[in-house]
Amino acid sequence: MPKYYLHLHRLITSLAAIGFLSWLLCIKAYAQDTLTVMQYNLTNYGNLNIPGCTAAINGVAIKDPYLTTILSYTRPDIFGVNEMVRFEATADRPKNILNGLGYGVFGRDRLFNNTGSDLVNTLYYNTNKVVLKSHTAINAPVRTIDHYKLYYKAGDLATNPDTAFINILICHLKAGNTASDSSSRRLMADAVVNYLTTNRVRGAVIMQGDFNCYSASEPAMTRLMARNTWGPVRLSDPLNALGSWTSNQNFAQYHTQSSVVTSNGCLSGGGLDDRFDIFLANQYLLRDSNGVSIVPNSYKAIGNNGRVYNNTVNVSGNNSAPANVLSAMVNFSDHLPIVLKLRVNRPVITSLDSKSVVLTPSLRYNVATQLINGTIPAALDQQLTITLCNSAGQVLRVAKSEETAGNQVTFRVGDLPTGAYWVQISGSTNLIKPTKLFIW
Repeated sequence: MPKYYLHLHRLITSLAAIGFLSWLLCIKAYAQDTLTVMQYNLTNYGNLNIPGCTAAINGVAIKDPYLTTILSYTRPDIFGVNEMVRFEATADRPKNILNGLGYGVFGRDRLFNNTGSDLVNTLYYNTNKVVLKSHTAINAPVRTIDHYKLYYKAGDLATNPDTAFINILICHLKAGNTASDSSSRRLMADAVVNYLTTNRVRGAVIMQGDFNCYSASEPAMTRLMARNTWGPVRLSDPLNALGSWTSNQNFAQYHTQSSVVTSNGCLSGGGLDDRFDIFLANQYLLRDSNGVSIVPNSYKAIGNNGRVYNNTVNVSGNNSAPANVLSAMVNFSDHLPIVLKLRVNRPVITSLDSKSVVLTPSLRYNVATQLINGTIPAALDQQLTITLCNSAGQVLRVAKSEETAGNQVTFRVGDLPTGAYWVQISGSTNLIKPTKLFIW
């Protein structure tokens, strides 16, 4: 079969000039859903080995009613936790609470504890909305960091298999304000960056947990957010609240620890003056280039109205959450839960009019040459039109083949930003199945 070369040019004419797109299948419709993501340090949940954390104060039978009140208010779909005791049976208790609330069916995977710590991380997820594809332990000093790969569970996956993947990394970095503690946090951050880069993790990435960092300039934070990190995994603060957080009233609205001024013997006191609990997100998520984006203004610390600096969060006048929720929080944990919402934009295949999708291409992006190369079925012997769309369905480029036959295609995309794209190839009588490609 003869080869032809496709040269894509920028679309500089109006949509009217490319009216043929009215029948071209290129992600013309989207279904939307929202996922609530929550992260919470449970403060020695189930762990009675800490002086002062007695069964009368910290027993799970005492804490669970408080957690039920909090989860009834926040209603997360994806719920990551720190400071869960290392026993599987105890880790099931929050799952049972979530399932008792009636808005979802929750699952979790087994606990990983490669360092033998008393406390571990885990994730609870609403199986009505997401599916766990994999769970991997990232080996790091002090504590294991967990990587959960989820995908959105759409009702028509059997016929429309394209979906959105979400990578959740849960960390609990080393606590303490000594140089040694900071160095340990940096080594844990190194482990994350090396893991993401080595495994070429793509798609939406959220790293969440108790970072125990006092400022954005700490070595661990600068390592995670370094601009020379491989693009798809470089992390950023969605709030862009960069600075020295601890005991700094300018960052009062972002503080997450401590929820109380006076310790009860188990919870740390001191009032709200540290930003330890954080979400970081990669560029795929911040640019909505993978069909998943953060809902604007949805990232917040529950119970922090910005005016409880160095105070207890259930102080009079704090109306940021119901009074019973604030009361539950100060009895349950010395951290505040943080939440954000994800918007999932999923393509829906629309009417094909007189054309039928009978052909499947094989396309690949070559990062070295910045070309998309591939093969289309030999049965397609006709003039071709190629349309390139972003993940929001916006048409970016249109091109036509220079030959009337052939099955080898090559086109250049190196000037496009990193992200997910759709390629739709159409002939005079047939449509080729849309192909999703990642460019980095």
